[in-house]
Amino acid sequence: PAFIWYGSQKGQNMERMAAGLDINGDGKDDFVAGGDDWDRQGQGGAGGFSVVFGLWHWNDPKVDVICDPEFTYTGLLSGDRVASDITGIGDVNGDGCDDFAVGANGEDIGGSNRGSVRVFFGWGGDGCPAEPSYVYLSPMLNNAQAGISVDGGLDMDDDQIPDLVVGGHNLTVNGNRVGAAWFISGAYIASLPAEAVVDGAVPGEVHPFIPQEVTSGVWMITGEVDDEEFGRAVAMVPDVFGSSRAGLAVGGPFGNQAGVLRSGGVGVYGLDPYPESDTYGLSSTPVAVFGGETQRASGRLGFRLDAGLMGDHPVVMVGGYEASGLGLDQGAAYVVKLPIIP
Repeated sequence: PAFIWYGSQKGQNMERMAAGLDINGDGKDDFVAGGDDWDRQGQGGAGGFSVVFGLWHWNDPKVDVICDPEFTYTGLLSGDRVASDITGIGDVNGDGCDDFAVGANGEDIGGSNRGSVRVFFGWGGDGCPAEPSYVYLSPMLNNAQAGISVDGGLDMDDDQIPDLVVGGHNLTVNGNRVGAAWFISGAYIASLPAEAVVDGAVPGEVHPFIPQEVTSGVWMITGEVDDEEFGRAVAMVPDVFGSSRAGLAVGGPFGNQAGVLRSGGVGVYGLDPYPESDTYGLSSTPVAVFGGETQRASGRLGFRLDAGLMGDHPVVMVGGYEASGLGLDQGAAYVVKLPIIP
């Protein structure tokens, strides 16, 4: 390797990472890495992450050790689980520095087990803030555990601004723990007043995932069966609706997408961006479905997701840590090639 960074907390995990960002706008790649088991003094499992800025590699072929990160953040209370997921979201506010989102699915601010997402705006570059700042987003629904999964950086609503999607696998509807996924517009995020990061301070303002003034359209979709954990993983799928519009893949590792209870799977959903349309917002009906393994259920297909392009075609990568595609309970990952949907 050219560089090594050993992490900010001894004995704790680095389970989540977002890379390929340019947070300070200097032309070098930066990354964000953390884990939901990081501790604040007296608050175990608060979760946390560090930001490491890219450097020029002067010592080739020697390895440079990065001793200190640029910025480290830890959760406020035990069980907040900051860094339950991390994603780059592109430059939503257009200042030339990339932004990123961090989920905290155990956070209780404003309610019980609601979960949250913090969007941190890039800093340090020309035209960017000198110091880190953020906005705090909440589903405003108890026990949703939103932020267990986040993804962003692509445009779903055709306004040329990258957007954000969030999963909350624990949301209960009519007594059934089905889970949910939300779409959050990048334009909405950019419109919110950012606040400075103050260590240990509660956010000054809590913003809903769905703006209060929005009274039409569908911006949250839910699972269908009890304990499905719909939203355990989410991923934006590039170009599935053409070169300018992404889709949303949502994993439900205990759903019945294949017609077999708890076999799991993934649905891919579209978004109608036109307010005058009868189908404005997220579609509750998937345009594509990938069902989990049926010979032996509970393979957890849909527990992890990613998406990208293979040539000109969008693909979704689906993981299940107890899937048996190559051997009993060995875990497996499938690459699913999708058509481009007009």
